[in-house]
Amino acid sequence: MGYYLPIIITVIFYVFRIREFLITRETIPGPVTEKRSFLFLFFSGTLIFLCAVFEYLSTKVSVSYIFVIIGTLVIIVSFVVRNWAIRSLGRFWSVHVEIRDNHELVETGPYRLVRHPVYTAAILEVFGAVLLLQAYLTSLAILVLIVPSIMYRIRIEEEALIKKFGEDYRKYMDRTGSLFPTKLSLR
Repeated sequence: MGYYLPIIITVIFYVFRIREFLITRETIPGPVTEKRSFLFLFFSGTLIFLCAVFEYLSTKVSVSYIFVIIGTLVIIVSFVVRNWAIRSLGRFWSVHVEIRDNHELVETGPYRLVRHPVYTAAILEVFGAVLLLQAYLTSLAILVLIVPSIMYRIRIEEEALIKKFGEDYRKYMDRTGSLFPTKLSLR
């Protein structure tokens, strides 16, 4: 059982992650301007999880409970950050680039520290799975698949947000980091 523990934990987290997409939330529908990047991120994340499991099984690495604990904690942090961000966005949450007529610029919760905490959580999640499974080769896939996809998605979202909020969004960009805090402010 000990050898398969990292796989079991990873699968449990993956199932919970997929369940998040199925949760019905009270949102305001708006015009969806872009869907492909979400699908690419979803399938890339799934591929990374599968590759990490395959690498773990094929290398027959011995279980490191330190990595299991650290990887599990990183994934839990990613879930907390993602859920905090979704709750902060409230009715403006969407998996697609979707700006509503009455859209409001949210600068509370994790958005007071970073502009895209959901993507920060996505990076933490796949990084946690790679740590948990000690899949070091697969970690390169994060740099090749996830990071460029997220950067592309951020560019599209920020163009839409600048179009909607103009100078207010540009000032917000100056105050906050894109994925990680540029300065810690506890205001």
